[in-house]
Amino acid sequence: GGGGGGGGGGGGAWAQTPTLNFDVANPVTAPGSLFDEIVGVKSFEVCQGDSCIGYTFVAGTLSPEPGVSLIGIARYQHYPETPNPPVIYATYPIDSDSQIIRRARAMDAVRDPVTGFFRAVVVAEVPGLDGQSDILTLAFNFRLELAWMRTYSHDKFEDPIWNDDVPVAVSVGLSAVVVAGNSEYPGAQNDIVLLAYAPSDGTYIAPPRRFATPGDDLAADITLRSHGVTGEPYAFVVGTTPTPGTPD
Repeated sequence: GGGGGGGGGGGGAWAQTPTLNFDVANPVTAPGSLFDEIVGVKSFEVCQGDSCIGYTFVAGTLSPEPGVSLIGIARYQHYPETPNPPVIYATYPIDSDSQIIRRARAMDAVRDPVTGFFRAVVVAEVPGLDGQSDILTLAFNFRLELAWMRTYSHDKFEDPIWNDDVPVAVSVGLSAVVVAGNSEYPGAQNDIVLLAYAPSDGTYIAPPRRFATPGDDLAADITLRSHGVTGEPYAFVVGTTPTPGTPD
């Protein structure tokens, strides 16, 4: 559909609004047949001269059979006016017949236009060894091969009486992968937890951080930006807390 009129103020930069195109003539139906639940989508365009190819990544949860759930990611390669774009996909684990419930929660991806470095990251809620849920972070390369995986469980860092860790959002940049989640502690209340990994190999670039008040603190979303001069990454987390202004 066409864009609307320019904004107020009369500035020349506002006079032309970009057009957003919805390709309803050639919808891609494959995600519905692959995933039972979709949690994220990210699209890129790669150009050489006047020739461009689009790549769209979709992540979610799929159940190949009752009681079995896998984390999945798909890549759709769409040329202009291609009615049936080719698709490749990967799952974690590759195959499973165990009655284990896993659930994808969020996805993000980044591509360096200069080097071609690429990372797509899916965060999921998975069962831990103690029966509580843990935060699983899966990083894939452009071919959707698993580059690295990391699991966060507050039980392993502190005390086994602590309970569920659940991811909420992920933001991926060229210098960091940051994950926001909720970490339950005794009394069925939550702290906000922030995890930061190196995109290349998943090593911690900072220790896990927690925001905790006497009440129930819940993360809602996270975004990442880099300093314009130094390139140092900054993560911004938004959430809710009943007692703002009293962090640990």
